[in-house]
Amino acid sequence: MAVYVQSASGKQSGIFSGILCLTAILLSGCAQQLPSESQTAARTETINIRTIARQSVSPHQPSKTRRNYGTILIRDKIPETAPQTRVILSGCIHPQSGPVNCNTYLFPISDNGELLNPIRLQQGNKAALTLAEGAYYMKSGNPNSDYLVSGRIQLKPQATHYIRLVFE
Repeated sequence: MAVYVQSASGKQSGIFSGILCLTAILLSGCAQQLPSESQTAARTETINIRTIARQSVSPHQPSKTRRNYGTILIRDKIPETAPQTRVILSGCIHPQSGPVNCNTYLFPISDNGELLNPIRLQQGNKAALTLAEGAYYMKSGNPNSDYLVSGRIQLKPQATHYIRLVFE
């Protein structure tokens, strides 16, 4: 049983429709109005706008992706006597696959926003890098799939940064 209240202009009254709908639910259930053609077209356009097209990304090329992919988790540890800024890639994981191999690059960002020459980041404590503090753009990819992580990070001075990547 569907109950609709229309005003003189032909539009439904939301308040009365809601009250009657609640009453109808108590009695026998309430059906929803099917969207008109114009509402359906608007919804389809919205879905199409949100569709994300995959882009071809090479982790070692100094270019930004259209959007940030995946998640970059950073834990900063500031030791008492750390004269330098260090970066350690502690792991690369995919939510459904678990640990994965990754090719990871950091690109220093210049004052005018350009990405400079890439710095390769290896996994593990023995592969720690000493870098200058500041802004970096990070890209990482899995060599055997289209898993990807990209985004901007900020390195604090005189700290050790432990980075874990969660691929998208």
